[in-house]
Amino acid sequence: MLNESTMADSYTDQPQTFDEFWDFYVSQHLNPACRAMHFIGTTGVIGCVAATPVFPLALAAAPVCGYGFAWFSHMVFEKNRPATFTYPRWSLIADFVMYKKMLFREMNGEVERVKEMMRNQGFEVPGESLVPLESV
Repeated sequence: MLNESTMADSYTDQPQTFDEFWDFYVSQHLNPACRAMHFIGTTGVIGCVAATPVFPLALAAAPVCGYGFAWFSHMVFEKNRPATFTYPRWSLIADFVMYKKMLFREMNGEVERVKEMMRNQGFEVPGESLVPLESV
């Protein structure tokens, strides 16, 4: 899953496999502030789960922490609908993939790869204009 040999060959906004979903997920997290908020929320989830043996109620706080930061960041920074609403399972998995890629400083490369794929296929990249500079 998600290595060079299994990455999707093209971008789609209606994914059928996790590899296609990953590219879609990345396209929904182009804003670095949004990704940072996801990182904070996921770190909070890990902390809540780790604290559960000592404070059992911490487990109840985990989804609030994770989804709270994520959904807020989509409203404020991305201005899009969280992928969780349409693809809950894949979205949860992808959040941890993104967390790992951010931890190892690989996420910016993923963002640029997906943006290039979207451009090459004629999809609008949020935050970019498709109008050629010569015509402006």
